[in-house]
Amino acid sequence: MGEAFQSESAARPPVRSASSDQQPATKADLYAAVDAMRADMRELLEQISTLIRESK
Repeated sequence: MGEAFQSESAARPPVRSASSDQQPATKADLYAAVDAMRADMRELLEQISTLIRESK
Protein backbone atom coordinates (compact mmCIF):
# COMPACT_ATOMS: atom_id res chain seq x y z
CA MET A 1 0.00 0.00 0.00
CA GLY A 2 2.97 2.33 0.58
CA GLU A 3 3.77 2.22 -3.12
CA ALA A 4 0.40 3.76 -3.93
CA PHE A 5 1.50 6.97 -2.26
CA GLN A 6 4.69 7.34 -4.29
CA SER A 7 4.23 10.37 -6.51
CA GLU A 8 5.01 9.83 -10.15
CA SER A 9 6.70 13.22 -10.13
CA ALA A 10 9.22 11.90 -7.61
CA ALA A 11 10.67 9.79 -10.44
CA ARG A 12 10.74 12.76 -12.82
CA PRO A 13 13.81 14.96 -13.02
CA PRO A 14 13.52 18.44 -11.52
CA VAL A 15 11.97 21.09 -13.73
CA ARG A 16 15.29 22.94 -13.81
CA SER A 17 18.71 21.30 -13.92
CA ALA A 18 20.99 21.64 -10.92
CA SER A 19 23.50 23.61 -12.99
CA SER A 20 20.91 26.32 -13.67
CA ASP A 21 20.35 27.08 -9.97
CA GLN A 22 22.03 30.46 -10.39
CA GLN A 23 19.77 31.40 -13.32
CA PRO A 24 16.45 33.15 -12.69
CA ALA A 25 13.41 31.00 -13.38
CA THR A 26 11.77 31.60 -16.72
CA LYS A 27 8.01 31.74 -17.24
CA ALA A 28 8.26 28.28 -18.81
CA ASP A 29 10.00 26.96 -15.67
CA LEU A 30 7.28 28.41 -13.46
CA TYR A 31 4.44 27.07 -15.62
CA ALA A 32 6.07 23.63 -15.66
CA ALA A 33 6.42 23.69 -11.87
CA VAL A 34 2.77 24.71 -11.43
CA ASP A 35 1.62 21.97 -13.83
CA ALA A 36 3.65 19.39 -11.89
CA MET A 37 2.17 20.60 -8.58
CA ARG A 38 -1.36 20.42 -10.00
CA ALA A 39 -0.75 16.85 -11.17
CA ASP A 40 0.58 15.91 -7.72
CA MET A 41 -2.44 17.51 -6.03
CA ARG A 42 -4.83 15.66 -8.35
CA GLU A 43 -3.07 12.39 -7.55
CA LEU A 44 -3.24 13.05 -3.80
CA LEU A 45 -6.94 13.95 -3.96
CA GLU A 46 -7.67 10.74 -5.87
CA GLN A 47 -5.78 8.72 -3.24
CA ILE A 48 -7.66 10.47 -0.42
CA SER A 49 -10.98 9.78 -2.14
CA THR A 50 -10.03 6.13 -2.53
CA LEU A 51 -9.08 5.85 1.15
CA ILE A 52 -12.37 7.46 2.20
CA ARG A 53 -14.37 5.11 -0.04
CA GLU A 54 -12.48 2.06 1.28
CA SER A 55 -13.02 3.08 4.90
CA LYS A 56 -16.82 3.03 4.56
